[in-house]
Amino acid sequence: MYIIQSEDLKNMQVITADARILGTIADVKYDHKSWNVSHFRVNLAKGLEREMATGKSRGHFAKLLIPIDSVDRASEVVLLACNMGCIKDVVIPDSDNIPLLSSIVGKKVVTSENVNIGNVETLTIDLDEHWLVTGMKVRVEKTMVETLGLKKSLFGKSPAINIKTLDVSVVGDMAFMSRTLDELKKEVAIYD
Repeated sequence: MYIIQSEDLKNMQVITADARILGTIADVKYDHKSWNVSHFRVNLAKGLEREMATGKSRGHFAKLLIPIDSVDRASEVVLLACNMGCIKDVVIPDSDNIPLLSSIVGKKVVTSENVNIGNVETLTIDLDEHWLVTGMKVRVEKTMVETLGLKKSLFGKSPAINIKTLDVSVVGDMAFMSRTLDELKKEVAIYD
């Protein structure tokens, strides 16, 4: 099992099968129903805009979406299965129709009874499970620390807990869990 945090993917280099640097990951798009990563939003390396037949926008490097099934493997870098010659066949223009994983960071997480637990800090992705977003690291509201039976930090920072994405029923302006506060308390006690 190879787990990575969503923020660790940002700025990771994307390299083609013929060892050319395509660019760096700017963000990750995901399927909101299955929680699988679907695409990388890639900032093209300088000079590739012309080769890829895209233009610069507002002084920033052009962004393209690379489907996750074009990835051969990932660790310190993302290695694509295709070379630079065939990359135009797999990339698609950036689209707002596919949600960004970063859009979840900072959102409130509430239980099924609408109790605010805290805010999403980062998301966990299991690369071995077809790039499945498996969890959210949630920084607990200070008022909820004792309620959840957590220990207070010596440095004043609230503790963080992990919430499984399977326990999240919908994400909109906030992330709604399908669990009650009591159910969450029991799970937090198990993993604490």
